[in-house]
Amino acid sequence: MLRDDTLAAVALLARGADRGVRWRLGLAALLAVASGALAALAPLALKDLIDTLTARPARGNGKWALLWGFAPSDLASVGALAAAYLGCQCAVRMLAEARPVLMNAAEQRLYADLRGRYLQQLLSLPLQFHLDRRAGELLQEFQQATTGYQVILFHLVNSVVPIVVEACAVMLILMSLRQPALTGVIALTALAYLLVTGWRTDALRATAAAVTAASADVQAQLAEGLLHVEPIKVFGAERRTVAGVRRASDALHDAWARLQRERMRRGVALIAVFGSAMAAALLLSLRAVVDGSLTLGGFVLSNLYLLQVVRPLEALSGAVRDVHQALAFVKPLMTIMAMPAASVAPVVSADTAKTAPTTAAPAISVACVRCTAPT
Repeated sequence: MLRDDTLAAVALLARGADRGVRWRLGLAALLAVASGALAALAPLALKDLIDTLTARPARGNGKWALLWGFAPSDLASVGALAAAYLGCQCAVRMLAEARPVLMNAAEQRLYADLRGRYLQQLLSLPLQFHLDRRAGELLQEFQQATTGYQVILFHLVNSVVPIVVEACAVMLILMSLRQPALTGVIALTALAYLLVTGWRTDALRATAAAVTAASADVQAQLAEGLLHVEPIKVFGAERRTVAGVRRASDALHDAWARLQRERMRRGVALIAVFGSAMAAALLLSLRAVVDGSLTLGGFVLSNLYLLQVVRPLEALSGAVRDVHQALAFVKPLMTIMAMPAASVAPVVSADTAKTAPTTAAPAISVACVRCTAPT
């Protein structure tokens, strides 16, 4: 259901994607793939550097021994590994800085097209639809939908794509350590994270939908109070109007509190999984070092890669949680965009209008109109 709703939401936004938007999004995705691969390779360079330092004790004569403690030949390999580690770390951060530039340019063009299509759809709907909606409610729903789309696009490019690449690279490197127990712990950790991610998703979406409805209610109450200042003052309804806004604000506060409690439950469960996995990995890697089946660099690499696996899994869990919330924000806009447009009378020429039969306007009568004020 999450996949279908996400695809439907993205398809609605992507209708306004021109060639410039597509190549920007594609390039941002490629940068995300490169970022995930480099993030996975950086600890491997650190592991080789540690093994090189421990396998080659300090030696050499003259200035090399005084400055570096290594012979020139050893210093070249150490420098190359250190440069590779530093280069991977810097490249990951550089790519992370470049992605928002591309994403922002593409997003703004998509949102501009979405605004136009949203307004066109609203103007094509029957008048009764607008009469049934309160002032400011439609604008608030569009603003929330834009916020939801920002969350969805951010996680698709900055979370899902690099996470998949990084997780695959990490698992392949861990298998090369020939530590099946440690690899099994990491695999079980990934499975536990996925189970927690799918836990109570319906409750999360329900609370997010409640936030959307309460926020629209607050916006509508404020807009109506500002648009109808004159009748409010004439009939002395200031207190009642303010009380209504405060009740709506209290309802919004309670809805956000329920949503945050739901998010916290998932966060506590993920922390429990993380603590258990770290304890198991430390015990297994320490035992492997004592047995001599794992080098010091392998010990550092195994624990770093557990963190390397957990970090994208936590990001994936957060992405699923945020996407559920974002879809609740986008749902009202999707519902409006799917409504059938009102039938529009065909445009006729002036000559046709002269010969067309005329009908009498309906009679309108008003009776028993009263205007009272509280005493």
